[in-house]
Amino acid sequence: MKIRKWILYPLSFLICFLGCTEKEEFTYKLTDEQLIKILTDLHLSESATQHLSLSYRDSMSVVYLNQILEIHEVPAEVFELDYIILKRDAEKLVGIYDKVIKRLDDLKLKKSKEASEKGQASKKRTKKK
Repeated sequence: MKIRKWILYPLSFLICFLGCTEKEEFTYKLTDEQLIKILTDLHLSESATQHLSLSYRDSMSVVYLNQILEIHEVPAEVFELDYIILKRDAEKLVGIYDKVIKRLDDLKLKKSKEASEKGQASKKRTKKK
């Protein structure tokens, strides 16, 4: 019984000690702004592929991803690693996606505003004739 205590207590202490190490902080290679811009473009490209059949949608999604990363001058490996880590960091993920959603809403508002201005200009031209 005493032998068990001599083994059990140090072993328990060792497990607790090793389990209490600090979490290693990951350093993102991309800035928050870069992530927001890339993710916004990815969501827009996903929207553009929704009318395609599944087989085309998958292949076009890969093409769009590569083009978006090329436009933003970001290697795929860097984005993929940052995105994997981002998905595990709930607090940062929510903050980034709040900004992505705001950017998408701003783009939608800008597009609808431009469309309404274009429609009003068209009506004015029609009335002049």
